[in-house]
Amino acid sequence: MPGSTLHEGEEKVMSVFLDAIETAGGSGSLVRGRRMDWLPDLLQASYILVRQEDDHRTPEEIAAEVGVTMETIESVLSAPTDSAVDRLMSDPPEEQAEREYVAGGVARLAWEHQHHTS
Repeated sequence: MPGSTLHEGEEKVMSVFLDAIETAGGSGSLVRGRRMDWLPDLLQASYILVRQEDDHRTPEEIAAEVGVTMETIESVLSAPTDSAVDRLMSDPPEEQAEREYVAGGVARLAWEHQHHTS
């Protein structure tokens, strides 16, 4: 990002996060579907994925850095991509652990999209 104060790692995270929003149907879809409360989950999942996949950090290092449990890290990293977007838009879970799992699937779709097009 020209003129940005973000360092390279943050730029990667923001890029995956923005792609995750698009993967979930775009900002308008999230607003109209009253799913804006998913943005923190998508950002956290994007951060976790980039730290592991691109920065080669261990789950333990990421958990300590982010201040979340290993269960959260494992949930995000193990989330399947199939049906993640459908779950978010049609029947979003209320339980936080399940939200992290679904957000992880959406973020992984975004991360994979970026790595297949770059």
